[in-house]
Amino acid sequence: MELTILKFFQWNISLPTPAHFLDYYMTEGVSQSDLHAGYPVCSVNKSRLYLEKYCHYFLEVSLQDHCFLVFRPSVIAAACVAASRICLHLSPTWTSRLHSITGYRWDHIAPCIETMLKVHEMDVKATKTTKETKDNVSSAMMYERGKHSGYNRGYAVCIS
Repeated sequence: MELTILKFFQWNISLPTPAHFLDYYMTEGVSQSDLHAGYPVCSVNKSRLYLEKYCHYFLEVSLQDHCFLVFRPSVIAAACVAASRICLHLSPTWTSRLHSITGYRWDHIAPCIETMLKVHEMDVKATKTTKETKDNVSSAMMYERGKHSGYNRGYAVCIS
């Protein structure tokens, strides 16, 4: 059965993914004319590295959530670049060069960007909550160790 299907499609079963587009879009992700928080970008190479990390983060986000299935792979890749530029405080958020190479205007990719940034915000909140919980548990454990040991044994005893 599988061979019949593959023969029907002439073994052409590859579909483009956002990753296919992302590397190309990232080449224009940061330029010398960009501003970072209102000031000229000091190091384009360093900014590109940060952009790449954020883009891959947003790419992973898009792969893990079903709500991104409504977007075309090229739109997701473009939104990864735009969301990364937002997180890095680069302006303009969507340059004319990015519009030119992607073929997308801001209003076309905005719904995907909004979804990505909402998921990012939830991740940040979850990380913050997890860190606070770990800190509270750690403090409580250290307090209990100090309280029951008769002496401190070098642990910081936190009494609130």
